[in-house]
Amino acid sequence: MLQGFTLAGPQRADLRFKWDGVNAADRLSRGQKKLVVSALRLAQGHVFRQHSSRPCIYLVDDLPSELDEPHARLFCQFLEESLDQCFITCVEPDSLLKFWSPDTDLALFYLDAGLLSCR
Repeated sequence: MLQGFTLAGPQRADLRFKWDGVNAADRLSRGQKKLVVSALRLAQGHVFRQHSSRPCIYLVDDLPSELDEPHARLFCQFLEESLDQCFITCVEPDSLLKFWSPDTDLALFYLDAGLLSCR
């Protein structure tokens, strides 16, 4: 109250989950945490779209780094079906390309020595 804002709570995306009575953050692997957070963000975007009739733009950092191939493919499939726009960063673009169906319209941007290019 003295600060005039909160330091924790759902408005700050500070949610805590338990799994079998144990804090999920202590039990889940990094990949599992990323999967849970990704699912929550996709659900949030879905609810937003339903209530506003506006599409979402998803910003995803290094999708293939901590998700295994089946989960990354499922994540990308959901994005394809949603028709929302997404920007996904990754270190190895080839690792990301295999998760999309061949008819999905993709644009690859590369940042090299401060220069942005499209291929």
